[in-house]
Amino acid sequence: MERGLKAPLSPHEEVTLHRIGLGISKAKHLLACDVAYLIRLCLVAENDGRLSLTDIGRERYRALPKAQA
Repeated sequence: MERGLKAPLSPHEEVTLHRIGLGISKAKHLLACDVAYLIRLCLVAENDGRLSLTDIGRERYRALPKAQA
């Protein structure tokens, strides 16, 4: 799980993480490859077609520069 906190994210993956964290995008509107990578890193979980941040995902989200804006 620590890998999810340290693994590099592309700018597009960061945007996807932001959108999931804010709940402003549906899964079908996000890039599938970005979502799959975030799930592999245990940053995001999918339940009944809805995406949400995991505990590690929330920690990573808060560490992103734009998360505070």
